[in-house]
Amino acid sequence: MEALAGEQTISEWARSVLLNATKPSAREQTILAEILALRTILLNIHFAISQGQTLTSDQMQQLIERADRDKLSKARQRFADSEGSMP
Repeated sequence: MEALAGEQTISEWARSVLLNATKPSAREQTILAEILALRTILLNIHFAISQGQTLTSDQMQQLIERADRDKLSKARQRFADSEGSMP
């Protein structure tokens, strides 16, 4: 561990490694963002159908664009919320 820590103390190095391990990677953020976008689209379609509505192609495109526009910020918020709820 001393070799890995380099000029840092072992406790400083360990703290840094542990804090970085809790941060979501870009891949994890992307996957969650895509899942949340898909969820948004599916819930909106399901709600419209349950209300007896049919979606036009323009309405569907608007749903997709809104989900794509908001997906990354929603994913980051979910990760931030989960970090705040950890003991």
